[in-house]
Amino acid sequence: MNDHELDCAIRATLDGARPSSGACAAMDAAFAAIAQDAASSAPSSRQGRRLPLTAKPWARAAAVACAVCLGAGGTAYAADALGLISLKPSAPYQVMLGIADDTAENGTEPVPDTVDHYRLKLAYEPAGLTRDPDRTAAGAPSDGRCADFYSDDFLQSLRVSVLYHDTDEAFPVSYVAASETVDVNGRASALITNGYGPDNRYLQLFIPFPDEHRVVVVGATASLRDEMLAVARGISLEPAGTVGRTHLWLLSDFLAPALSEGDAADTASLRASHDQMAHLHQVGDAFALPNDDAALFDRDDESTLEARVTDVKVADNLSTLACDEMIPDEWRAVADGGGTLGSTEISFRTYGDGVNSLDEVVATRSAPMALVQVSIDYTNTGDAALDDVLFFAGLLSATEGPGGWQVFDRASQVPGSDEAVLGTTLGTGEMYYYDVNGRKATDDPDAPNYIAHLEPGETATVSVAWLVPRDELGQLLLTLSSSGYCFDEEALQLGYVDIRQ
Repeated sequence: MNDHELDCAIRATLDGARPSSGACAAMDAAFAAIAQDAASSAPSSRQGRRLPLTAKPWARAAAVACAVCLGAGGTAYAADALGLISLKPSAPYQVMLGIADDTAENGTEPVPDTVDHYRLKLAYEPAGLTRDPDRTAAGAPSDGRCADFYSDDFLQSLRVSVLYHDTDEAFPVSYVAASETVDVNGRASALITNGYGPDNRYLQLFIPFPDEHRVVVVGATASLRDEMLAVARGISLEPAGTVGRTHLWLLSDFLAPALSEGDAADTASLRASHDQMAHLHQVGDAFALPNDDAALFDRDDESTLEARVTDVKVADNLSTLACDEMIPDEWRAVADGGGTLGSTEISFRTYGDGVNSLDEVVATRSAPMALVQVSIDYTNTGDAALDDVLFFAGLLSATEGPGGWQVFDRASQVPGSDEAVLGTTLGTGEMYYYDVNGRKATDDPDAPNYIAHLEPGETATVSVAWLVPRDELGQLLLTLSSSGYCFDEEALQLGYVDIRQ
Protein backbone atom coordinates (compact mmCIF):
# COMPACT_ATOMS: atom_id res chain seq x y z
CA MET A 1 0.00 0.00 0.00
CA ASN A 2 1.42 3.40 -0.85
CA ASP A 3 1.23 6.43 1.43
CA HIS A 4 -1.90 7.85 -0.21
CA GLU A 5 -3.79 4.54 0.01
CA LEU A 6 -2.74 4.13 3.64
CA ASP A 7 -3.94 7.59 4.54
CA CYS A 8 -7.30 7.07 2.84
CA ALA A 9 -7.75 3.66 4.49
CA ILE A 10 -7.28 5.42 7.82
CA ARG A 11 -9.82 8.05 6.82
CA ALA A 12 -12.29 5.34 5.81
CA THR A 13 -12.23 3.81 9.27
CA LEU A 14 -12.36 7.13 11.11
CA ASP A 15 -15.97 7.90 10.18
CA GLY A 16 -16.99 6.94 13.67
CA ALA A 17 -19.97 5.42 15.34
CA ARG A 18 -23.52 5.76 14.09
CA PRO A 19 -24.72 9.12 15.44
CA SER A 20 -27.91 9.72 17.33
CA SER A 21 -30.31 12.32 16.00
CA GLY A 22 -28.87 14.82 18.48
CA ALA A 23 -25.49 14.61 16.72
CA CYS A 24 -26.77 15.22 13.19
CA ALA A 25 -26.47 19.02 13.30
CA ALA A 26 -22.92 18.77 14.62
CA MET A 27 -22.03 16.27 11.92
CA ASP A 28 -23.42 18.53 9.18
CA ALA A 29 -21.30 21.38 10.51
CA ALA A 30 -18.25 19.12 10.61
CA PHE A 31 -18.69 18.05 7.00
CA ALA A 32 -19.06 21.67 5.94
CA ALA A 33 -15.77 22.48 7.65
CA ILE A 34 -14.03 19.42 6.28
CA ALA A 35 -13.93 20.73 2.73
CA GLN A 36 -11.93 23.78 3.84
CA ASP A 37 -9.39 22.09 6.11
CA ALA A 38 -5.68 21.98 5.36
CA ALA A 39 -3.66 18.82 5.78
CA SER A 40 -1.03 17.43 8.05
CA SER A 41 0.32 13.97 8.61
CA ALA A 42 0.98 10.92 10.68
CA PRO A 43 3.81 8.45 10.34
CA SER A 44 3.71 4.78 9.47
CA SER A 45 6.63 2.47 10.04
CA ARG A 46 7.97 -1.06 10.22
CA GLN A 47 11.23 -2.57 11.42
CA GLY A 48 14.24 -1.73 9.29
CA ARG A 49 12.53 0.71 6.94
CA ARG A 50 10.15 3.57 7.48
CA LEU A 51 7.31 4.55 5.20
CA PRO A 52 7.12 8.18 4.09
CA LEU A 53 5.63 10.93 6.19
CA THR A 54 3.94 13.48 3.96
CA ALA A 55 1.23 16.10 4.27
CA LYS A 56 -2.18 14.45 4.58
CA PRO A 57 -5.81 15.47 5.30
CA TRP A 58 -5.93 14.51 8.98
CA ALA A 59 -7.91 17.59 9.86
CA ARG A 60 -10.83 16.18 7.85
CA ALA A 61 -10.59 12.82 9.59
CA ALA A 62 -10.46 14.46 12.99
CA ALA A 63 -13.54 16.54 12.27
CA VAL A 64 -15.51 13.50 11.14
CA ALA A 65 -14.45 11.36 14.06
CA CYS A 66 -15.21 14.05 16.63
CA ALA A 67 -18.61 14.70 15.09
CA VAL A 68 -19.76 11.11 15.05
CA CYS A 69 -18.46 10.49 18.57
CA LEU A 70 -21.01 13.00 19.85
CA GLY A 71 -23.60 10.25 19.70
CA ALA A 72 -23.22 6.51 19.26
CA GLY A 73 -26.79 5.56 19.94
CA GLY A 74 -29.39 4.10 17.62
CA THR A 75 -31.19 0.83 17.16
CA ALA A 76 -29.03 -2.15 16.38
CA TYR A 77 -29.31 -3.56 12.87
CA ALA A 78 -30.87 -7.01 12.81
CA ALA A 79 -29.54 -9.73 10.54
CA ASP A 80 -31.31 -9.82 7.19
CA ALA A 81 -31.43 -12.20 4.26
CA LEU A 82 -27.65 -12.05 4.03
CA GLY A 83 -27.31 -13.92 7.34
CA LEU A 84 -25.10 -12.32 9.98
CA ILE A 85 -23.92 -9.57 7.64
CA SER A 86 -25.91 -6.43 6.88
CA LEU A 87 -24.76 -4.04 4.12
CA LYS A 88 -27.09 -1.10 3.57
CA PRO A 89 -26.15 1.76 1.21
CA SER A 90 -26.66 5.11 2.93
CA ALA A 91 -25.07 7.44 0.35
CA PRO A 92 -23.41 7.09 -3.07
CA TYR A 93 -20.07 6.13 -1.49
CA GLN A 94 -21.07 5.03 2.00
CA VAL A 95 -22.60 1.86 3.44
CA MET A 96 -23.84 0.93 6.88
CA LEU A 97 -22.02 -2.24 7.91
CA GLY A 98 -23.71 -4.39 10.55
CA ILE A 99 -22.58 -7.78 11.88
CA ALA A 100 -25.21 -9.48 14.01
CA ASP A 101 -24.30 -10.68 17.49
CA ASP A 102 -26.79 -13.11 18.98
CA THR A 103 -25.76 -12.20 22.53
CA ALA A 104 -26.03 -8.42 22.09
CA GLU A 105 -29.69 -7.46 22.35
CA ASN A 106 -29.30 -3.70 22.30
CA GLY A 107 -26.18 -2.51 20.56
CA THR A 108 -22.82 -2.60 22.30
CA GLU A 109 -22.64 -4.98 25.26
CA PRO A 110 -20.24 -4.77 28.23
CA VAL A 111 -17.15 -6.88 27.69
CA PRO A 112 -16.60 -9.51 30.43
CA ASP A 113 -13.50 -9.24 32.60
CA THR A 114 -12.26 -12.59 31.26
CA VAL A 115 -13.06 -14.20 27.93
CA ASP A 116 -11.92 -17.21 25.92
CA HIS A 117 -8.88 -16.45 23.81
CA TYR A 118 -8.42 -17.65 20.23
CA ARG A 119 -5.21 -17.70 18.26
CA LEU A 120 -5.23 -17.05 14.50
CA LYS A 121 -4.20 -19.97 12.27
CA LEU A 122 -3.63 -19.72 8.54
CA ALA A 123 -3.69 -22.73 6.24
CA TYR A 124 -2.53 -20.56 3.34
CA GLU A 125 -0.21 -17.53 3.15
CA PRO A 126 -0.27 -15.07 0.22
CA ALA A 127 2.14 -15.89 -2.57
CA GLY A 128 4.93 -13.41 -3.23
CA LEU A 129 4.61 -11.64 0.12
CA THR A 130 6.82 -11.82 3.22
CA ARG A 131 5.33 -12.38 6.66
CA ASP A 132 6.31 -9.83 9.29
CA PRO A 133 8.29 -11.75 11.93
CA ASP A 134 6.95 -9.49 14.69
CA ARG A 135 3.53 -10.97 14.01
CA THR A 136 4.74 -14.59 14.00
CA ALA A 137 6.43 -15.48 17.27
CA ALA A 138 4.36 -16.46 20.30
CA GLY A 139 4.31 -13.66 22.81
CA ALA A 140 4.67 -11.00 20.13
CA PRO A 141 2.51 -7.88 20.51
CA SER A 142 -0.31 -9.42 18.47
CA ASP A 143 -0.22 -12.70 20.48
CA GLY A 144 -1.89 -14.60 17.67
CA ARG A 145 -4.42 -11.89 16.91
CA CYS A 146 -2.80 -10.58 13.73
CA ALA A 147 -0.67 -11.55 10.74
CA ASP A 148 0.99 -9.01 8.43
CA PHE A 149 2.38 -9.63 4.96
CA TYR A 150 4.07 -7.23 2.54
CA SER A 151 5.91 -7.22 -0.77
CA ASP A 152 9.62 -6.47 -0.98
CA ASP A 153 8.87 -3.01 -2.39
CA PHE A 154 6.16 -2.37 0.23
CA LEU A 155 3.63 -1.56 -2.50
CA GLN A 156 1.42 -4.53 -1.66
CA SER A 157 0.28 -5.59 1.77
CA LEU A 158 -2.19 -7.92 3.46
CA ARG A 159 -3.22 -8.01 7.11
CA VAL A 160 -5.41 -10.45 9.02
CA SER A 161 -6.79 -9.29 12.38
CA VAL A 162 -8.95 -11.02 14.98
CA LEU A 163 -11.49 -8.72 16.67
CA TYR A 164 -13.73 -9.42 19.64
CA HIS A 165 -17.40 -9.16 18.60
CA ASP A 166 -18.71 -6.71 21.19
CA THR A 167 -21.51 -5.02 19.23
CA ASP A 168 -24.30 -5.53 16.72
CA GLU A 169 -24.49 -1.82 15.91
CA ALA A 170 -24.22 -0.79 12.27
CA PHE A 171 -21.44 1.66 11.49
CA PRO A 172 -20.87 3.89 8.46
CA VAL A 173 -17.99 2.94 6.19
CA SER A 174 -17.06 5.67 3.72
CA TYR A 175 -15.00 5.89 0.52
CA VAL A 176 -16.80 2.77 -0.69
CA ALA A 177 -16.37 2.14 -4.41
CA ALA A 178 -18.15 -1.24 -4.22
CA SER A 179 -19.55 -3.62 -1.62
CA GLU A 180 -20.78 -7.18 -1.81
CA THR A 181 -21.25 -10.34 0.21
CA VAL A 182 -19.05 -13.31 -0.55
CA ASP A 183 -19.09 -16.87 0.71
CA VAL A 184 -16.10 -17.89 2.82
CA ASN A 185 -16.42 -21.54 3.71
CA GLY A 186 -20.16 -21.18 4.20
CA ARG A 187 -19.88 -17.89 6.08
CA ALA A 188 -21.59 -14.89 4.50
CA SER A 189 -18.90 -12.21 4.64
CA ALA A 190 -18.81 -8.53 3.69
CA LEU A 191 -16.26 -7.43 1.09
CA ILE A 192 -15.83 -3.67 0.79
CA THR A 193 -13.70 -1.98 -1.84
CA ASN A 194 -12.52 1.37 -0.57
CA GLY A 195 -12.00 3.82 -3.41
CA TYR A 196 -9.99 7.01 -3.15
CA GLY A 197 -9.73 7.96 -6.81
CA PRO A 198 -9.47 6.29 -10.21
CA ASP A 199 -6.32 4.33 -9.34
CA ASN A 200 -6.49 3.77 -5.58
CA ARG A 201 -8.37 0.76 -4.22
CA TYR A 202 -8.10 -1.12 -0.94
CA LEU A 203 -10.08 -4.21 0.13
CA GLN A 204 -11.58 -5.04 3.52
CA LEU A 205 -13.20 -8.43 4.15
CA PHE A 206 -15.26 -8.97 7.33
CA ILE A 207 -15.77 -12.64 8.29
CA PRO A 208 -18.02 -13.50 11.28
CA PHE A 209 -17.04 -16.34 13.64
CA PRO A 210 -20.12 -16.41 15.90
CA ASP A 211 -19.16 -19.54 17.86
CA GLU A 212 -15.88 -17.91 18.88
CA HIS A 213 -17.51 -14.50 19.39
CA ARG A 214 -15.04 -12.97 16.94
CA VAL A 215 -14.92 -11.14 13.61
CA VAL A 216 -11.84 -11.63 11.42
CA VAL A 217 -10.93 -8.71 9.18
CA VAL A 218 -8.68 -9.17 6.16
CA GLY A 219 -7.36 -5.99 4.56
CA ALA A 220 -5.38 -6.05 1.34
CA THR A 221 -4.19 -4.04 -1.62
CA ALA A 222 -6.83 -4.34 -4.35
CA SER A 223 -4.51 -6.25 -6.69
CA LEU A 224 -4.40 -9.06 -4.09
CA ARG A 225 -8.10 -9.93 -4.24
CA ASP A 226 -7.59 -13.56 -5.27
CA GLU A 227 -4.82 -14.05 -2.71
CA MET A 228 -6.95 -12.41 -0.02
CA LEU A 229 -9.84 -14.79 -0.67
CA ALA A 230 -7.46 -17.76 -0.66
CA VAL A 231 -6.08 -16.64 2.71
CA ALA A 232 -9.62 -16.13 4.03
CA ARG A 233 -10.66 -19.68 3.14
CA GLY A 234 -7.76 -21.03 5.18
CA ILE A 235 -8.47 -19.05 8.37
CA SER A 236 -9.30 -20.87 11.58
CA LEU A 237 -9.28 -19.85 15.25
CA GLU A 238 -7.55 -22.08 17.78
CA PRO A 239 -8.58 -22.00 21.48
CA ALA A 240 -5.73 -20.60 23.59
CA GLY A 241 -6.96 -20.33 27.18
CA THR A 242 -8.46 -17.13 28.55
CA VAL A 243 -7.49 -13.46 28.49
CA GLY A 244 -8.58 -10.24 30.18
CA ARG A 245 -10.63 -7.68 28.32
CA THR A 246 -7.70 -5.26 28.09
CA HIS A 247 -6.02 -7.80 25.80
CA LEU A 248 -8.85 -7.70 23.25
CA TRP A 249 -9.12 -5.78 20.02
CA LEU A 250 -12.77 -4.74 19.78
CA LEU A 251 -14.90 -4.62 16.65
CA SER A 252 -16.49 -1.38 17.83
CA ASP A 253 -13.05 0.24 18.21
CA PHE A 254 -12.04 -0.91 14.74
CA LEU A 255 -15.12 0.54 13.10
CA ALA A 256 -15.32 3.68 15.23
CA PRO A 257 -11.93 4.52 16.74
CA ALA A 258 -11.61 7.61 18.90
CA LEU A 259 -8.81 9.99 18.02
CA SER A 260 -6.27 10.65 20.74
CA GLU A 261 -4.96 14.13 21.35
CA GLY A 262 -1.78 13.27 19.47
CA ASP A 263 -3.76 12.39 16.33
CA ALA A 264 -4.97 15.95 15.80
CA ALA A 265 -3.65 17.81 12.80
CA ASP A 266 -0.20 19.27 13.43
CA THR A 267 0.34 21.92 10.78
CA ALA A 268 3.50 23.05 12.58
CA SER A 269 5.30 20.07 11.06
CA LEU A 270 4.94 21.75 7.67
CA ARG A 271 6.98 24.74 8.86
CA ALA A 272 10.17 25.36 10.83
CA SER A 273 11.61 28.62 12.11
CA HIS A 274 15.23 29.62 11.55
CA ASP A 275 15.85 28.93 15.23
CA GLN A 276 14.48 25.41 14.85
CA MET A 277 16.81 24.93 11.87
CA ALA A 278 19.87 26.01 13.86
CA HIS A 279 21.47 22.58 13.39
CA LEU A 280 21.42 22.76 9.57
CA HIS A 281 24.55 21.02 8.24
CA GLN A 282 26.43 21.61 5.00
CA VAL A 283 27.97 19.05 2.67
CA GLY A 284 31.31 18.05 4.23
CA ASP A 285 30.22 18.66 7.84
CA ALA A 286 30.67 15.76 10.27
CA PHE A 287 28.07 15.24 12.98
CA ALA A 288 27.29 12.57 15.56
CA LEU A 289 24.56 9.98 15.14
CA PRO A 290 23.10 7.83 17.90
CA ASN A 291 24.58 4.33 17.90
CA ASP A 292 21.01 3.04 18.08
CA ASP A 293 17.99 4.62 16.40
CA ALA A 294 15.92 4.21 19.58
CA ALA A 295 18.53 6.12 21.60
CA LEU A 296 18.29 9.39 19.66
CA PHE A 297 17.17 11.36 22.70
CA ASP A 298 19.28 9.41 25.20
CA ARG A 299 22.44 11.52 25.50
CA ASP A 300 23.76 9.64 28.53
CA ASP A 301 25.74 7.32 26.26
CA GLU A 302 28.30 9.14 24.15
CA SER A 303 27.84 8.56 20.44
CA THR A 304 30.64 6.77 18.62
CA LEU A 305 29.00 6.94 15.19
CA GLU A 306 29.75 9.88 12.93
CA ALA A 307 28.17 10.83 9.60
CA ARG A 308 29.45 13.10 6.86
CA VAL A 309 27.76 13.85 3.53
CA THR A 310 30.71 13.86 1.16
CA ASP A 311 29.12 14.29 -2.26
CA VAL A 312 25.85 15.17 -4.01
CA LYS A 313 25.43 14.38 -7.70
CA VAL A 314 22.65 15.18 -10.13
CA ALA A 315 22.43 12.92 -13.18
CA ASP A 316 20.04 12.08 -15.98
CA ASN A 317 20.96 8.40 -16.33
CA LEU A 318 20.47 5.45 -13.98
CA SER A 319 23.82 3.97 -15.00
CA THR A 320 25.55 6.08 -12.34
CA LEU A 321 24.03 3.82 -9.64
CA ALA A 322 26.42 1.05 -8.60
CA CYS A 323 23.94 -1.60 -7.44
CA ASP A 324 21.65 -2.46 -10.34
CA GLU A 325 19.43 -4.84 -8.35
CA MET A 326 18.41 -2.04 -5.96
CA ILE A 327 16.98 0.20 -8.72
CA PRO A 328 13.16 0.22 -8.44
CA ASP A 329 11.21 -0.91 -11.50
CA GLU A 330 9.26 2.37 -11.38
CA TRP A 331 12.51 4.23 -12.02
CA ARG A 332 13.27 2.13 -15.08
CA ALA A 333 9.80 2.96 -16.41
CA VAL A 334 10.78 6.65 -16.45
CA ALA A 335 13.98 5.91 -18.42
CA ASP A 336 14.63 4.75 -21.98
CA GLY A 337 16.45 1.54 -22.88
CA GLY A 338 19.81 3.15 -22.20
CA GLY A 339 18.80 4.38 -18.74
CA THR A 340 18.34 8.05 -19.69
CA LEU A 341 15.58 9.64 -17.65
CA GLY A 342 12.54 11.28 -19.18
CA SER A 343 9.44 12.84 -17.66
CA THR A 344 6.71 11.52 -15.41
CA GLU A 345 3.09 12.53 -15.00
CA ILE A 346 1.94 14.37 -11.91
CA SER A 347 -1.75 14.06 -11.03
CA PHE A 348 -3.44 16.90 -9.18
CA ARG A 349 -6.39 15.67 -7.14
CA THR A 350 -9.22 16.95 -5.03
CA TYR A 351 -10.32 14.98 -2.01
CA GLY A 352 -13.83 13.61 -1.94
CA ASP A 353 -15.82 13.52 1.29
CA GLY A 354 -16.16 9.75 1.05
CA VAL A 355 -19.93 10.01 1.23
CA ASN A 356 -21.11 11.80 -1.91
CA SER A 357 -17.79 11.97 -3.76
CA LEU A 358 -14.43 10.23 -4.08
CA ASP A 359 -11.03 11.71 -4.81
CA GLU A 360 -10.86 13.06 -8.34
CA VAL A 361 -8.04 13.94 -10.75
CA VAL A 362 -8.57 17.54 -11.83
CA ALA A 363 -5.36 18.14 -13.80
CA THR A 364 -2.15 16.46 -14.93
CA ARG A 365 1.28 17.86 -15.64
CA SER A 366 4.46 16.42 -17.13
CA ALA A 367 7.62 16.85 -15.05
CA PRO A 368 11.19 16.13 -16.26
CA MET A 369 12.94 13.95 -13.67
CA ALA A 370 16.50 13.99 -12.34
CA LEU A 371 18.52 11.47 -10.35
CA VAL A 372 19.85 12.87 -7.07
CA GLN A 373 22.56 10.67 -5.54
CA VAL A 374 24.06 11.38 -2.10
CA SER A 375 27.20 9.77 -0.65
CA ILE A 376 27.39 9.52 3.15
CA ASP A 377 30.37 8.29 5.17
CA TYR A 378 29.53 6.45 8.39
CA THR A 379 32.57 6.26 10.69
CA ASN A 380 33.05 4.40 13.96
CA THR A 381 34.92 6.90 16.14
CA GLY A 382 34.92 4.70 19.24
CA ASP A 383 37.22 2.01 20.64
CA ALA A 384 34.78 -0.88 20.23
CA ALA A 385 33.37 -2.46 17.08
CA LEU A 386 29.80 -1.66 16.05
CA ASP A 387 27.54 -4.36 14.62
CA ASP A 388 24.29 -4.03 12.68
CA VAL A 389 24.44 -0.26 12.26
CA LEU A 390 21.01 0.88 11.10
CA PHE A 391 20.98 3.72 8.55
CA PHE A 392 18.17 5.88 7.24
CA ALA A 393 17.94 8.77 4.84
CA GLY A 394 15.00 10.91 3.86
CA LEU A 395 14.61 13.75 1.39
CA LEU A 396 12.55 16.85 2.12
CA SER A 397 11.58 19.48 -0.42
CA ALA A 398 11.22 22.82 1.34
CA THR A 399 11.48 26.51 0.57
CA GLU A 400 13.25 29.10 2.73
CA GLY A 401 11.85 32.54 3.38
CA PRO A 402 12.21 35.44 5.83
CA GLY A 403 10.08 33.63 8.42
CA GLY A 404 11.78 30.25 8.14
CA TRP A 405 11.23 27.09 6.14
CA GLN A 406 8.07 25.57 4.67
CA VAL A 407 7.45 22.14 3.13
CA PHE A 408 6.91 22.51 -0.61
CA ASP A 409 3.26 22.06 -1.62
CA ARG A 410 3.08 21.30 -5.33
CA ALA A 411 -0.70 21.06 -5.16
CA SER A 412 -0.81 24.85 -4.85
CA GLN A 413 0.21 25.05 -8.53
CA VAL A 414 -3.32 24.00 -9.51
CA PRO A 415 -5.99 26.10 -7.76
CA GLY A 416 -8.53 23.94 -5.97
CA SER A 417 -6.42 20.78 -5.86
CA ASP A 418 -5.61 19.13 -2.53
CA GLU A 419 -2.73 16.84 -3.51
CA ALA A 420 -0.13 16.34 -6.21
CA VAL A 421 0.69 12.67 -6.78
CA LEU A 422 3.81 11.26 -8.43
CA GLY A 423 4.65 7.59 -8.73
CA THR A 424 5.00 5.75 -5.42
CA THR A 425 8.80 5.59 -5.60
CA LEU A 426 9.29 8.98 -7.20
CA GLY A 427 9.86 12.29 -5.50
CA THR A 428 11.01 13.15 -2.02
CA GLY A 429 10.45 10.99 1.05
CA GLU A 430 12.06 7.78 2.18
CA MET A 431 15.05 6.21 0.44
CA TYR A 432 14.24 3.61 -2.19
CA TYR A 433 17.74 3.13 -3.59
CA TYR A 434 20.67 2.55 -1.24
CA ASP A 435 23.94 0.62 -1.25
CA VAL A 436 26.89 0.19 1.11
CA ASN A 437 30.34 0.50 -0.48
CA GLY A 438 28.73 -0.02 -3.88
CA ARG A 439 26.96 -3.26 -2.98
CA LYS A 440 23.58 -4.33 -1.63
CA ALA A 441 23.65 -3.74 2.12
CA THR A 442 22.26 -7.15 3.12
CA ASP A 443 20.21 -10.03 1.75
CA ASP A 444 18.08 -10.11 4.91
CA PRO A 445 14.60 -8.83 3.89
CA ASP A 446 13.83 -7.95 7.52
CA ALA A 447 16.93 -5.76 7.86
CA PRO A 448 17.63 -4.34 4.41
CA ASN A 449 19.32 -1.12 5.55
CA TYR A 450 22.06 -2.16 7.96
CA ILE A 451 25.85 -1.85 7.89
CA ALA A 452 26.91 -5.27 9.11
CA HIS A 453 30.11 -4.31 10.98
CA LEU A 454 32.34 -1.32 11.66
CA GLU A 455 35.70 -1.70 13.34
CA PRO A 456 37.08 1.22 15.40
CA GLY A 457 38.14 3.91 12.94
CA GLU A 458 36.49 2.14 10.00
CA THR A 459 34.29 4.02 7.52
CA ALA A 460 31.52 2.67 5.29
CA THR A 461 30.13 4.75 2.43
CA VAL A 462 26.38 4.60 1.98
CA SER A 463 24.94 5.83 -1.30
CA VAL A 464 21.27 6.84 -1.41
CA ALA A 465 19.30 8.19 -4.35
CA TRP A 466 15.95 9.61 -5.39
CA LEU A 467 14.22 10.56 -8.62
CA VAL A 468 12.81 14.06 -8.20
CA PRO A 469 11.29 16.66 -10.51
CA ARG A 470 14.03 18.94 -11.80
CA ASP A 471 12.25 22.05 -10.58
CA GLU A 472 12.79 20.88 -6.97
CA LEU A 473 16.59 20.55 -7.15
CA GLY A 474 17.08 23.95 -5.56
CA GLN A 475 15.05 23.15 -2.43
CA LEU A 476 16.25 19.75 -1.16
CA LEU A 477 17.16 18.92 2.43
CA LEU A 478 18.50 15.55 3.60
CA THR A 479 17.77 13.93 6.96
CA LEU A 480 19.57 10.93 8.42
CA SER A 481 16.88 10.55 11.06
CA SER A 482 14.33 7.75 10.79
CA SER A 483 11.70 10.46 10.43
CA GLY A 484 11.87 14.00 9.16
CA TYR A 485 10.03 13.91 5.85
CA CYS A 486 8.25 16.86 7.37
CA PHE A 487 9.77 19.05 10.08
CA ASP A 488 9.65 17.17 13.39
CA GLU A 489 11.46 17.29 16.70
CA GLU A 490 13.68 14.26 16.12
CA ALA A 491 15.00 15.40 12.73
CA LEU A 492 15.38 19.03 13.81
CA GLN A 493 17.46 18.00 16.81
CA LEU A 494 19.75 15.87 14.67
CA GLY A 495 19.88 18.51 11.96
CA TYR A 496 19.09 18.41 8.24
CA VAL A 497 21.80 18.58 5.57
CA ASP A 498 21.52 21.34 2.96
CA ILE A 499 21.92 19.64 -0.44
CA ARG A 500 20.24 22.30 -2.57
CA GLN A 501 21.63 22.36 -6.10
